[in-house]
Formats: sequence, C-alpha cells, structure tokens
Amino acid sequence: MKRISRFHGVPLPTGEAWHVELFTRFCEPAYGPLPVLFDPALAASLAPFRRFRHVFFHGYSFELDWERMAEGIRQMESVFEQFKRVLSVYLGSISGTGLE
Repeated sequence: MKRISRFHGVPLPTGEAWHVELFTRFCEPAYGPLPVLFDPALAASLAPFRRFRHVFFHGYSFELDWERMAEGIRQMESVFEQFKRVLSVYLGSISGTGLE
C-alpha cells in the first residue's frame, strides 16, 4: 500500500496510527486517486489478521488464544485469494496486461 500510494503521488500518513490510516485509504469510499482494494466484506475479513499482527508485533504473544487463531488459519487461504483477485485487477488496470 505504501508503494501504491507513492505511485499515485499520495503522501504517506504520519503519526502513531499511520498504518491504520494507510489501510483505511484503500477502503470504500475511495481516497483521492487511490484504488479501493478493500470493500467492506474484505476489510472485515482482514480485521482479525490485522489484530493478530498488532498483538504479535507488540509482544503480547504470551496472550495468544490458540482456539481463536485456529479459525483465522482456516480462513487465511480464502481471504488471501480474495485479496489476490482484487490486487490483480488493480495491477492489470495500471499495466494494461489484461488481468482484469
């Protein structure tokens, strides 16, 4: 998302929650020239993974709930495939490769 922002000449957000703002810029409604990569359903599907990243990154891994993680693991492939499709359409639109 950082590279796509730079490609479109959009400055990266700053501050403590820059990563949340960056993600939000790629959700509906569109933020300036940036593409919508995450419709409401995909954004909701990604939310548990984003929370996991926060917990793991900030050192709370001793609090991991293995039962909750199992559900995310089962959904991971499906969510990733959804994201790959959206990203392929976007990349096709900027490169003219016909990936739409």
